[in-house]
Amino acid sequence: MMSENEAPSLSLNAPNEQQTLTGLLTTPYKWDGTDTPSRTGAEPKGYDGDTGIREFRVGEHDPGYLSYGPYLEINGPGTLVELIYFLDAKNLKNRDDVVFEVDLVDHAAGGTNLVNPLVVYVRDLINKNMACNVYLTREVALTQGMEIESRVKVHGGGDVRFYGLFYGIHYL
Repeated sequence: MMSENEAPSLSLNAPNEQQTLTGLLTTPYKWDGTDTPSRTGAEPKGYDGDTGIREFRVGEHDPGYLSYGPYLEINGPGTLVELIYFLDAKNLKNRDDVVFEVDLVDHAAGGTNLVNPLVVYVRDLINKNMACNVYLTREVALTQGMEIESRVKVHGGGDVRFYGLFYGIHYL
């Protein structure tokens, strides 16, 4: 059980820890994997049309930010009640290698962390399905003027595909 004083964080494959959207005042936001800026990766090859997926491949791309943004501006007080990063990883390397890390920051405040970042190692993904979605464990208070940025940084411990991002924000 999490204490009220514990900082919000991100969790790998733990949807049971997240809040459930039940309020009529909750606004959903969704972005495909290619809707946000990137400094590495590409759309997967072999598909016709826009896949909406951004993929990092070890040996083909340099480690870096697979996704960052969307710089959602908060226009009043609210609460981020749901956050999901949709990802998968394969071609995993050494057990102690970092595959990726994710965080949520206030870009308007110089990148101040809004949650404890999550670093995912190969060992965290062993014996799991390739899907490795990341969820918010507790609500995050939002204030007017914030610019919410969600980042996925790949490190080279395996191939990573980013399918998209979802926010559920309850405005007060």
